[in-house]
Formats: sequence, structure tokens, C-alpha cells
Amino acid sequence: MEFYTKLRDKDRALDDKIQLIRTNTHFIPNLHEMVVDFLVTELSQHPDIPTLWQMLRSSLDAHPITANIIRLVKKSNLINPVSVVFKQNNEDALENVARILDLTIGHYNKDSVLNSYSIYLNSATYPPINDIFIRFIRLNKFNKKSLSGFVLENIDKFITNYSFTSLLITQTDTIRSIQWASDMDDFLIYHLTQHYDKDLIEHFIRTSTSHHLISSLLQLNQSKAVPLSEDLLQHLTHQSIELRSPTILNALWTIEPDHMFAHIDASIRIGLADDVDRILQEKLLFTIITVYSNTRSLPTLTESLIGALSSNKHIHMHSTIDYALMNAYQIYTTSEQVEHLCNYFGDRLRGTYGIEPSIKKRKSEGNGKSVINPDVSFTATAAIAELFFMALPKLLTNVTAGVGDDLRTQVQKLAEDISPQYTISDASKEYRSVRLMRCLAINQIITLPQVFNAMIDAFEAAAKNDDDSLVSEYAQMAFFTLSHKVVDGDVARRFLDVSTSVALHSSKIGEKVLGCVVRHLYVLEHYARDEHLDAFIEFICRGEDIYTSSQAVAVEEILTSALFWELSRFRSRLTTHVESTLKSGDQRIQAHTLTLLLRFPRGSYTSKFVRNLAIDTAIALESVAEKVSTYITLRRLLLALIGDNAKVGAKNEEYAVYLATSSTWNTSGDEKALNELNKVSIQLLDMLARPIIRTDCAQLFKKLHKKFDKGVLSMMAASCVLEVYLAHHKPSQESEKSATMTTTTTTTTKDDNKYVYKLTQAMVNKLGSELVYHTTVANISALVSCLRMSMIRGGGAVDAKCLDIAKSVTLTRVHSTTPNAQVDSATSVLHFLSAGLVRNVEQIDVAAASWCIYHERASTEMKSVIGRGLAEVVVMFLGDNNNNDVDVVGNLWEVFHSHIREPTSPLLTALDGLRVVVKSCREGGNGRFIRRRLSGLLIDLANAAAVYKHLPTTLGGIIELLESIVHERAILLQSTDVGSILIALTNAVSASKGTVENEADSVKAQALYDRVNSTLLQLIRLRRDICASHAPSLALLLSGLIGLPLTLRPNLGGGAIRAHLAHRPSWLPSEMALNPKSLTRLLEGLTTKTVPLTTQHQQQVTSNSLKEAFARHAYIVLHTFARSATSPHSFYPQSTRHSLMAGLYALCECVDLHKEQEFMLSGITDDGARSVVKVLWKDYDEQRYVGLS
Repeated sequence: MEFYTKLRDKDRALDDKIQLIRTNTHFIPNLHEMVVDFLVTELSQHPDIPTLWQMLRSSLDAHPITANIIRLVKKSNLINPVSVVFKQNNEDALENVARILDLTIGHYNKDSVLNSYSIYLNSATYPPINDIFIRFIRLNKFNKKSLSGFVLENIDKFITNYSFTSLLITQTDTIRSIQWASDMDDFLIYHLTQHYDKDLIEHFIRTSTSHHLISSLLQLNQSKAVPLSEDLLQHLTHQSIELRSPTILNALWTIEPDHMFAHIDASIRIGLADDVDRILQEKLLFTIITVYSNTRSLPTLTESLIGALSSNKHIHMHSTIDYALMNAYQIYTTSEQVEHLCNYFGDRLRGTYGIEPSIKKRKSEGNGKSVINPDVSFTATAAIAELFFMALPKLLTNVTAGVGDDLRTQVQKLAEDISPQYTISDASKEYRSVRLMRCLAINQIITLPQVFNAMIDAFEAAAKNDDDSLVSEYAQMAFFTLSHKVVDGDVARRFLDVSTSVALHSSKIGEKVLGCVVRHLYVLEHYARDEHLDAFIEFICRGEDIYTSSQAVAVEEILTSALFWELSRFRSRLTTHVESTLKSGDQRIQAHTLTLLLRFPRGSYTSKFVRNLAIDTAIALESVAEKVSTYITLRRLLLALIGDNAKVGAKNEEYAVYLATSSTWNTSGDEKALNELNKVSIQLLDMLARPIIRTDCAQLFKKLHKKFDKGVLSMMAASCVLEVYLAHHKPSQESEKSATMTTTTTTTTKDDNKYVYKLTQAMVNKLGSELVYHTTVANISALVSCLRMSMIRGGGAVDAKCLDIAKSVTLTRVHSTTPNAQVDSATSVLHFLSAGLVRNVEQIDVAAASWCIYHERASTEMKSVIGRGLAEVVVMFLGDNNNNDVDVVGNLWEVFHSHIREPTSPLLTALDGLRVVVKSCREGGNGRFIRRRLSGLLIDLANAAAVYKHLPTTLGGIIELLESIVHERAILLQSTDVGSILIALTNAVSASKGTVENEADSVKAQALYDRVNSTLLQLIRLRRDICASHAPSLALLLSGLIGLPLTLRPNLGGGAIRAHLAHRPSWLPSEMALNPKSLTRLLEGLTTKTVPLTTQHQQQVTSNSLKEAFARHAYIVLHTFARSATSPHSFYPQSTRHSLMAGLYALCECVDLHKEQEFMLSGITDDGARSVVKVLWKDYDEQRYVGLS
């Protein structure tokens, strides 16, 4: 009672009361109800104090909610303080309020809950609270009037939750009372799809001003096979034309084409207007072309298009519509219509040229006045005629021989009648005239000198007027003619005089003409003067940064054609130009030329003299270079020119020493550029040192040792040379050589080793002091090389000093607080190497633990860098035929495997480490090592998948490891291994308890589902021979996969939601719709013929599929699909069903056709499921005999 009195003492401060509760509740029992009573009373007066909310939450969480607690909550009406927190948007209290609300929301007045939710929607944002309110409203019935008021007031706040909003509108019947904004169209379509009502759809069609909504509603109405009334159809037609809406017109042409034929002219004018969205116009015109193609009425459409284009010179068709119309002419024009259209276009074009009296002009729709301008009429006719004549060659193959010859004669006569008139004043008319000439194929007329000269004049005039379209057309016509016909040489060179200057000009016109030149390079080879070639060569030799993107592509194509023996004249002059500039002595010009050589295509022809001259010039320029970018360019060039042809010579050895002692190894600047420079330098030094070390390396190492003593040889360069030496002088090789050497050879080898060991010892001495202060990748890599060298020198024994330095470095690095993935990766290699060389199992375990620490602290992006270090270790130890070395990787495998066998932290790191080991063993070619350990690992992975199937991240790591095993080592799998993989995948997709924690896990769900499908597909393709014996397990797994793309039906109660979740894995959100495309590919893989991976070369290769082996089990998957499709609480969305059809057809193909009736009837007792199967089989049976058109 004393405690209760102190709590009720009005003179005591609130902070003292809070302290009193914290001090006594842990020692005095039965104070729970007193504390709750005090807290709810205080919260009624002070709802803005987060501490009170936190204490109330702790108290309610720590004890069961009894009847007295419920009475206190009701009495205090705690929902009011909760609403105050929402109104103030008190973020510090929202988390605690969410938990309290979750525990007590069922004990408040329902209207007060709605009011509180309304306040929340208008003030605060905290998703867990929103979910609590939604769940409560779903599971309870409310007064219709109160709920209607809530919906009308707040619908714009929660409309993004479609299923919840649809439930409220259905319960309140407020759909006609809501003021629908434009951003609510998608929800309205969703709601009417779920609750179809013809009267409601007609109401919104008549009242809505949203074109997108009206179009979608029309499509929805069509999907239900409900015809539109005549009155509504007339209203829509008038409205769409008055509002100039291509969206509504497109829907009407799709649904009621017969009614819309009378409005073709108005529809086309809207589809070609300038003030309408282009994408919507294209959709409308595509639909109109499709309708007229299906009815074989393209001549009528042609007249309408020409009439619409002739009525306004400012409208035109886009290229995509041009292509669609030309394609329609090719496919859907009958033989009679071909002759009619030829005559129609011939008469109309002759009329526009004044050759014959013009045909009767088209009248406008509304009155009898002519609205056609002669020039516009020509442009419109030529635009459509061009498309028809482009389709004519294919159309002529569908008519009789006699008719085809007559039509060809008519076209040739038309071409001669309207030969190009290059003095036309109207540019648009001239442009259409040129395009029409190209389509009529009158190149034999253009080859005449007077006609070609006239075209050159017109080309030059168009270039001066900056008419890029017309210039492009003339250029294409001229270059095509020069490449296919014999033209007078002087005339051709005159054209090249004009076109070369235009092509090399940096403008839009220049880029288009240059593109024509690139497509017809043989014209330059055959007709061009030397001045023309020199002009192009000067253009090519410009700096790469001067070009536009189009010019850069053109230059690359010209170089490729010239240097691969296609253009001998061009190549000869280019080589002469390169040689002269390299000899010029001007460093700026030489640098430009070397940059040009770097852009030469790989494998292209370059003379030996020019290559050696370029190498000497690059080496000379490097001595005066200042910028890092210059060094990178020069060394890339040397790398490309020397290639794999590096030979032993004084010059190469001298440059190798110069490169190793260059100041660029220790320069400062941009880190990215320096890393690129070091990478190129190491590659070049490796290439130069390899042939020297392979023959006689004594002088090289003698010079390098002297340079190192003087302090000018960098540690990175010395390490690189040592790595080259180690690649050619392994311990086993050294022992074999020593047994068969003569006296002279022994003396030479000792001299070689003398200076190598001296350099190694000097590096060790320097590293002993440097690594303490400069733990860099270069220093650590150098220490690794010294360790390996000391082993060669000691005949298997390792230098103690190297080991002490390695121990110090690894110990310091593992405890470092500044993570650096590159350094950590190099340190892990050093740690494993030192542990492996001393053959200490405990040290190998410590190295593995250190690698796990590095992997854990690395960022997600840098974990692959840590993995590369482990891969280097595996390849290093498995590469040598030494049993003790193989134990290093074996112990490493055992360490990682133990974390999976008895799951302990860090499990994800262990999974990633095993994945790296599996992949690296493939590169090492050591399959026996993996085979001995694979079966046990797969069994433990199957168990781990069952234990951790509620954790998406851990499960993803398991699936990723299984995927690596299947992709990299499928040939090693045995029957038991395949069974373990199938069990693991089945555990991953089976039902489990838990909830998806956040949105990121929802994103992982699709990736995890796709990875399971791709792994199983790869297993079937590579090991079909084993999978055939696991058909029952495979069918059960596929049954689980085919049920996952189901989506929760809207407007369900809590029990139905729980029933739905009971059959799904916890990593998959309840309302998420998975994309089943990967599952479709997997099901199609059952019927795809493959060759087993174990087939020998001498065996007769026969490809086969799993269709026969899976025939008796495919019905299991199909029955699962049928039962899922008729589930009362979930369904397949339309897009999901459409994506699944190809895979379902593959399953039907697997079923034994002779047992079709047995398949149809057995195992299904539900009439709805039987109906689904029958419809599926009918569709499959129909599509089997449909060929591709």
C-alpha cells in the first residue's frame, strides 16, 4: 500500500514516480496492475512523454493481459492519447505506441479507432501502425455510415493499398460518391476488374474525363464479352473526335472496327496531328493498319492516308508507321490490289508532274471545297508510293508471270516519265522525289553523266542550305550507284571532291555523309584521288577526344577495313603517313601517331619495320613524359606491339630494368589512374622478363640487385620479377635439373640463383622495417614472393625471418580497425602461405578464422575481393603435386564445412568460402579433391536448408553454393548427390513459419526463386542421366515451385490469410506476385534434348530429354496447378497464367498420350480443378498443330 500511496501522491514529481516504478517493480510482486493503472492515467494527461509509453509497453509485454488490464485500458480510453501522439507526430514514441496498439486495439470503441486512424493518416507515417489498423478493420464489422464517412474523407491517403481500399468501397457502396482524381484511375480499374458491374462501367465511361480510364474500361468490358450499346458507342465516337483522343480511338478501333470505318478520315487526322502525343498516335495508326490489313482493304486506307497528308503540309508519318504500312503492303495486299495500286500511284504521280491530267481531287469530309495544294499532294502521294514500291518486289512474287512482267514494265515506264527533276524549288518535294527515285530503282538513268552531274549540283546546293535529310538521300543514292554501276571516272571524282569536304566537316550533315562513306569504302578505293585518301587519313589521325561519337565509330570501321587487307591503296598510304610522322622528330605529332596505332584493331596488319619504329619512339617518349595518362597510353601501346613476340635482347633487357626502376611506381595522384598504370606496368614487365628468365637471367638479377641496393627499384616491380622467376623455377623442377646438370650448367645456374637470392634477401631486410609502417598490397605481395623463394633456396625449409615478419603482419592486420579489402585479401594469402609452408594445422585454422573476419568486415561490394584472395590460395596449393600442400586446402574445407555441419556463426561466410573453393578447384583441375568431400557437404546443405529456410539471406547463400556446385562440378555428381540437391531445394521452397522483415527481403524473394529454378534447370541439362532416376522427387519439387506464384485474393478475412500463408515459405510475402518466367524455362527444359555431361568422345552422341522418364510423374505437377488455380484464398494473375502457358504445355507433352483419360480423371475430385485441366489440355491440343506464319 505504501507503493500505491506514493504513486498517487499529487505532490510527488512525475520523474520521482517513474524512478519509484523502476526501482521497486523488480523486487515487489503483484505490482503490474497498479503500474498499468498509473501509466494509463498519466498518459491521459501527458501523452507527449515517450518514457511513459516505453514503460507501458514493457509492462504489457512482460505480463499477460488480464481482464483487469482490459478494464483499465477501456476506462482510460487509451486510444485518445494514442491519437494525440499521431497528431503531434511524436517519432520517439511511435514504435512503443505501435506495440501497445497491437496489444490493445481490439478493446476500444470501433468509431474511436476509425477516428484515430484518420488522424494517423493525416499526420504520421509509420508502416507497422498502418498495418495494425488495416488488419483490425479487415477483421471487424463497422457501422456503414461511420465507415462511409471515413472512406470519403481519407481515401486518397490509403488508396495505394488496392485490396484494402476495394474491401472498404465494397462494404460502404461509396464508389459513385467519391471524387475520383486522375491518379486513382489504376485503382478504379483494379476494383472493377475484381467486382465487375456493367452499369458502373457505363457510368464512369460517360462521366470520366480521363482518356486512359475510358480506354481501360472499354478493354475491361471487352474482356467480359459484353457489347457496347449503340447510344454509348455514338457518345464515345463523338467524344473521342471532339477531344482529339488517340487513346479512346485506339480502344474503339480495337473493339468496334465495323462502326469506326465511317470515321477513318477523322481518326487518321488525329493520328497524324502535331499536337498529340507521338506514342499514342503510333498505337492508333498501328491499330488502324492492322484492322484494314485483316479486312484486306489497304487500297481504301491508302486513299485516306494520302487525303489526310494532302490536307495539311505540316503533318507527316513517323518512321515506325512507315515500316508498319510497308510490312502490311507486303503481306496483306491481294494480287488484284497490287495491279490496282500500281495504276493508282502511276496516274497520281504523273498527274502531279503534269505529264497527264490530274486525277479527281479528294474532297474534305465536311464540305465540297477542295483543300489540296498541288505540291502538298505530290509530297503526300510520294510518301505513300515510296512505301508501296519498297514492298513491290515481294508482291510481284505472288502474281502470275504475265501480270508480273506487265507491272514491271509499268514501273519502268513510270520511272522514265518522272526521272529526277533537280531544279524543284520546294525542298520537301525534292526530298520526296529523290527517295521515290531510289525506290523505283532507276540507277541505270543516274549513271548518265549529265544526270549524275545534275545530282552533284543538287547535292552541293543542299549541303550549302544545311538540309541534312536531302544531303543524306543524295549521298546514299550516289554512293550506291558508284558501288554497283560503272560511272565515268571524272564525274565520280568530282562527286568525291564535293562529298569529302562535307563528310569531314564536324556537323550533322558531315556525320551522315561520313556514314555513307563507311558503308561504301570500295568507292574510295576505286575512284578516289590520293588527295582524297590523304584527307581521310589526316581526319583519322586527329586526337580521339575531338571526335563525336558517330565520327569515332566511323573511324574505327575505316581502320578495320583498311588494315585487314580490304583497302590496299588506303592501307599503303596510311602506313607511309605513320612512318613519316614517327620519323619527324616532333614529339607532339609522334604522340598523336602512337595514339593512332593504339586504336588499330587487334590482329591487324602492321609491317615489322613500322612496329619496331613505333616501339623505339614510344620508349624514347616515355623518358620525357610527365602525365600519368601519357605513361598509360605509351605502355599500353608497347604491350600491344610487343605482344607475345618478346625476345631476349640487350634492348629489351635494358628497357625491362628501366621500367622496373621507373619513378612511376612511387608517384602520387588519382588513385584510379595510378592503379591502372601499375596494372599495365606489371603486365609489360612480366612480358619483357619472361623470355630473359627462361634463358639466362643472371645479368638481369645482377642489375636489379644493384638498383635495389641504391633504392631505385620499387618493391612492386621486384615482386613482379620474382613471380616470373617462380613460375619457371618451382622446387620440383629445380631438384630435377640438379640431378641431370653438367658442370658448366651447374655453374651458370648457381650464378643465376646467387643474384636471385641476394635480391630476395635484400627485399626481406627492407620489408622487415617497412611493413611495420607501410602495410600495403605491394609490400605484402613482395613478402609472399620472398617466402616462396626462401623455400626454393632452403630445399623446402622456410626462412625464419620471413615467417616472423609474416606473423607480425597478419597479427597486426587482423586486429586493425581500418578495413581495407585489398590489403586484407593480400594478408590472407600471406597467412595461408606461411601456415602451409610450416605445415601447422593449428595455424591453418587460425588463417581460416582470419579470412572469415576479413570477409565479415568487408562491404558487400568488396567481398568478392576477399574471395579472390582465397581463390589464389586454393590454386597455389592445389597447383603443386605435394600431398602436404593439398592438406592445406583440405583443412580449409573442413573448417568451412564444420560451420555447416553444426551450424555456427559465421555461416554466411563459410558458405561463401566453400563457393570460392569449389570454383577455384575447377580452375586447378583437381576433381578428386572435391569428389571425396562432396557427398557429405550436400547432405549437410540439405539439412541447413531445412533449418534456415525462414531466413532469406542465409537460404540465398545455401542456394548460391548449390548453384556453383551444379555449374562448376556437375560432372562429379553421383545419384545420391543429386538426391541431396533436390532435398535441399525442396526444403527451401517448402512452407515455413515467419514473416518477411522488410522490403529488401521482398526483393530477394524473386531472386531466390529464380536462382532455385536456374539451378534445377542446369542440373537437368548437365546430368539428365542421373535426374531420370529421381523423377518422383523432381515432380514434388516442381509441384512446390508451381504453387509459389499464387497471389492472395482481395477482401479476405484473417482465417483465409492464415490458410494461404500456411502453404508458402516465410521468405515470400503474402501479396507478392512472383514472375514465373524462370519456372517456365525450367518446365520447357524437361522436353529439351541434351547430351549428358559424361558422354565420351568415342561414344556415339545421342541427345535425349527427360520427357519419357518424367511421363508418369508430370500429372502430379499439373494437378497441383489445377488445385492451386481453384483455391478459395489465392489465384494466378492473368500475366502469371500467360507466362506459365509454355511450361504447362511442356508438362502436357510429357504426359503419356495413351493414358490421357486416366490422367484427366485420376487424383482430382474437385469439379473446378477438373475443368481447369480439361481446358488446359484442349488448348494444348489445339496449339500443337499450329505452324508459324
